[in-house]
Amino acid sequence: MQNKNIMLVYNAIESGIVALICFGAGFFVSILLRDGQTQLDSLWCMLSGLVVLQWLAKNAISIAKETIIGSMIGCVISAIVCYLIGYHYTSIFLSVSISILVTGFVKYQRGIVTASVTAAGMAGFGMLNSDVIPQINSLMRAADTIIGVALAVLVIIVSSWLKIRKDDQLV
Repeated sequence: MQNKNIMLVYNAIESGIVALICFGAGFFVSILLRDGQTQLDSLWCMLSGLVVLQWLAKNAISIAKETIIGSMIGCVISAIVCYLIGYHYTSIFLSVSISILVTGFVKYQRGIVTASVTAAGMAGFGMLNSDVIPQINSLMRAADTIIGVALAVLVIIVSSWLKIRKDDQLV
């Protein structure tokens, strides 16, 4: 029981550190690439990293791949929809629906959640910040996802190397 409590504390601290690092990385990249919504870029990067961090070491690479591919599908679909019809409630509906259909039709079921969440996030962000063109919005969400996922995988690899994580559990 004591070992599980220690690992719970480790997981909490690790997640907090990854959240801060991803938030800072997203903020820094946003400043480098554009002057704008640094908080949203930071938030998206942090959420992407935390999603992957919660998986076991043996699943980290496959989950990272699924997260990135699903996110890219959502980015592309939402960028196209929002470019064609603008940022509206209809663009949220179409972006999410088409992302799910495309992801399902290409038999990538595990990427459906990430694709739909990314598509919804992009279209919703565009409604709040209509001055950001869909292509830039898409590129920023893709960059944030890749950075957050990469940082989480790096932490998982290091904690596995240090024998804090095992393939089937947190030690």
